[in-house]
Amino acid sequence: MPQSVTYFPEQKLIYLQVWGTVSVTSLAARMAEWMYDFSVPPGYCCLTDTRGLEAVDRPGEGVKELITMQARVYKDVPAPMRSAILAGSPVGFVLGRLFEQNAQDVLTEQVQVFRSERDALRFVGVTADSVDAYLASLPAGRTAT
Repeated sequence: MPQSVTYFPEQKLIYLQVWGTVSVTSLAARMAEWMYDFSVPPGYCCLTDTRGLEAVDRPGEGVKELITMQARVYKDVPAPMRSAILAGSPVGFVLGRLFEQNAQDVLTEQVQVFRSERDALRFVGVTADSVDAYLASLPAGRTAT
């Protein structure tokens, strides 16, 4: 599955990018691996970029599975303070809204879906207009695929 995640320790930011066709089960398993591997501190934020997302295998049940897995992982590692989902495609927007709605009473993090890069960045504490330009300005982070 096309996916990449980078942790920027100095900015306390995890950047998750998904594109193409997503298997939610695979994504859930990989996210658990990343969270344990990165050893993130309390107070970090997450930016999920779905601008290149084209299809999802099981949007409804898959999102619930992803949230359940995250709730379990967050018993061992800190949950993010805020999670912004940047939705530049219709599929990304629907998936993001499903995640946002289902996470409300399960996860402690604030989750919000954005169509605007600037708004998504501001939600995670970054003053910039472009995700790509902001990421390019940072020192190399720890990346997993």
